[in-house]
Amino acid sequence: MVLDTRAMSMADMLDDYGRWSKYERGLKGLTDRFGLVTLMAPWNSAMKQIAGVIGQTRTLEAIEALVAGAPLRQAERTRLASLGIGPEMAERIDAQFKAHGEKQANGSWWANSAAWTDRDAIESFRSALNKEIDTTIVTKGQEVPLWMSGGGTLVPGNVGKMIGQFRSFSLASAQRVMMAGLQKRDMATLNGALLMVGLGMMVYAVRNATNPKAQPLPDPSTPGGLARWIREGVDISGLTGYLFDVHNMIEKASGGGVGISRLTGGPAQSRYANRNTLESILGPTSGLVQDVGQLLGAATKGEWSAGDSSRVRRMIPTQNLIGMRHLFDAAEHGINNVFGIKEPPPRR
Repeated sequence: MVLDTRAMSMADMLDDYGRWSKYERGLKGLTDRFGLVTLMAPWNSAMKQIAGVIGQTRTLEAIEALVAGAPLRQAERTRLASLGIGPEMAERIDAQFKAHGEKQANGSWWANSAAWTDRDAIESFRSALNKEIDTTIVTKGQEVPLWMSGGGTLVPGNVGKMIGQFRSFSLASAQRVMMAGLQKRDMATLNGALLMVGLGMMVYAVRNATNPKAQPLPDPSTPGGLARWIREGVDISGLTGYLFDVHNMIEKASGGGVGISRLTGGPAQSRYANRNTLESILGPTSGLVQDVGQLLGAATKGEWSAGDSSRVRRMIPTQNLIGMRHLFDAAEHGINNVFGIKEPPPRR
C-alpha cells in the first residue's frame, strides 16, 4: 500500500538502484499509483496479511509440537525444514514465543517478534514467514532467468527484459505453485489447485459477460463446452506457470492450427485474443511497434477499420479499468459512427 511495488514488479519495471531519466521517473510515478487505481495494492496487501496470520499460526503450532515431542506429521517437519527451521532453531523460537507471544482466543497465535531478545531467532522466524507469504501469494524471486533481467550472454543488453516483460510471474508460479504442489502431493494442494481453476473460470465468465465483443460462453453440459471452461480456468489461474504461456504463443503463431484448442475443439484461448503474433512471442513492446506500423499504414492508405480504432484505444492508459471500460467502448463506437467506419456485428 505504501510502496506499491506489486504493480512495478508485475510490469517488470522494478529497478530501485538504476539511474533514471526524467521520463523514466515520471513513468515510475504513474506506475506506483496505478496499483491503487486498479485496487491491486489493497487486494495484495490484504491477501499477504491473511497469509501471514495463517502461516504464523501454523508455523508456531508445528514448532511447539516439535519441541514438545508431540506427534507431528512428516509433511509439517518437511515444511519447517524448507523454511530453514531445524530442531535447534525451533527450540530457540519456541522459547521466545513462550516468553513474549500470545495465543489469542480466536485460534490465531501472535509471535510479537518485536519483543524477542534472541536476534538469530527473530531473523530465522521472520525469514521463514516472508518465504511462506511470498510462496502463498506468488512473489517472484530468483526464478527469473538472467537473460530476462538484462544480463547473461544468450540475449544482448535489455532485449531480454523487453521480451520477458509481464512474464516473470508465470516463471515464479511454475516454481512456487506447480512444482511445489507436485512435490507435496496432498489433499490441501489438490483443493488449492481446484480452487484456482474454479476462480479462473469465474474470471473468464465475468470478463466475457462485461465484453460485448466476446464470444458467447460455451455450454458446460457439452463435452466441448466443458473442455473450453477447463482450458480457460487453467490458463487464467496461472496454475501451470509459463507452460500455458508457451502453448498460447505456439497457438497464436500457428493461427490456432497447433494447440489444445485444436485437439478439443473451439476457438483459441481468450487471454491472447487481442495480441498480435509478434506481441505474443516477443512481448508487448514489440507488439506496440507492430501496431503503430499498421496504424500508420492504414492512415496513409485510407483503409482505416474498426480494428485500427481498437488498436488506438488499447494504447490509452486506464482504458480497460473497471468503471472506465464502458466509457471507452461508447467513445470508440461513437468515433467509428462519426467517421463512417463499419463495425463488425456483436458476437452475442
